[in-house]
This record gives sequence, structure tokens and C-alpha cells, in this order.
Amino acid sequence: MLVTAHALSAPAPPYKSIKSEAKISFRFGGTYARVKTINRQVKGHSSNYKTARSGINAALKSCVRDQLRGSQSNQTINGKVKQKKANSMLNKLNKRRGGFTLVEIMIVVAIIALLAAIAVPGFLRARKRSQASRIINDLRLIDAAVDQYAIENNKATGFTVPVAEWTKYLKNGTNLALTGKDILGNDFGTVNVDSLPRVPAASKTALSDVVDNTFWSPYN
Repeated sequence: MLVTAHALSAPAPPYKSIKSEAKISFRFGGTYARVKTINRQVKGHSSNYKTARSGINAALKSCVRDQLRGSQSNQTINGKVKQKKANSMLNKLNKRRGGFTLVEIMIVVAIIALLAAIAVPGFLRARKRSQASRIINDLRLIDAAVDQYAIENNKATGFTVPVAEWTKYLKNGTNLALTGKDILGNDFGTVNVDSLPRVPAASKTALSDVVDNTFWSPYN
């Protein structure tokens, strides 16, 4: 910002006429400031040069402050107007995006169906695999129970142990001890002493798509 001061008085007037007729004008974007002319005139015709010069400077500063305050208030008003426009545009966009279109819903449904088609077969295979592992573990428990029964009751090799007897040597409350069946509901049946129990044929058939005969070894 540049300040321009123009003295409207005639050359070399007295101090009072300079003070009354001098007008200070400000404009932004000017090229120079003509303040020295007034200072020279005041210096030549007044003994209170310093007083007059300080008065001019004070007037200049006051006008500059007024101009700055006006520009700041204009900037604040412009900023508020721009903010209101931006908020109105956001509100319009939010109103337009109030719901989902049919195409968007169909895309979401298709994605869910694709994920289900990939995940469900893998889940079923893992479930069957865990069932087969459970049957193998039950066969080991039955083998240990039959051996303990034969030792305690002094039974010879080849003696057939009924289901009601070997289930007494299993942990109470378990499905195997209560029913003598595997997790699929098929009976293990009687077991001979010093012979390995066998996998129920129905369970082997039901789980054949996830496990082979090698998995059942040595109970196949």
C-alpha cells in the first residue's frame, strides 16, 4: 500500500493555511508518496516543524488503520459468503445421495453371493474333515478301553467285548460313553480283545469325498 499526500496550498503559505488546506488522500496501488512537499513548506514557514510533521504522520497512520480495517472486514464477509455457498453445495449433494439405487443393491447382492459360493464349500469340507478326525480319536479311545477291560477281567485274545462293557471304561458324560456311536450316529459295535476297532461302513462312505482309506489307517 502506498500513500499520497497532496498539498492544495499556494507556494510558501503560512503554517495555519497549510494545516487548514492540506488534504491527505490514500489510494492502493499508487506509485509514490508526495509528503516531502508539505514537510518542506512547513519547515520554511513555521517554527513548530516537529509538531506539524507529527500531526501529519498521525493523520496518515489513522487513515491507514481505517483502510486496513475496512479491507479485513471485506475479507471476512467474503469468506463467510464462500463458506455458505460450499455448505449449500454439500447439503445438495447429501440430499441427492439419500438412498441406494437398484444397480448398487444388485452389485452388493452379487458380491455376497460370490463370496458365499466360494466360502460354503470350503466350510463343508473342513467340517467333514473334523468329523473324520473325531471318529479316529474315538477309535483310539475304544481300543484303550477294550485293553483295560481285558486286563481287569482276565480275558483272552479274541474275546468279544460288547458295547455295554467297553463304554464303562470311557469318560462319563461323553457322547461315545453314553451311546457307543460315532459323531454321525453310526454304531461302532462289538470289539474283540487284541483286535483294532473298525470304522463304521456308513461313516466311511459319508466322508469318502474328503478322506481316503489312507486316512483311516490302521482302523480301516
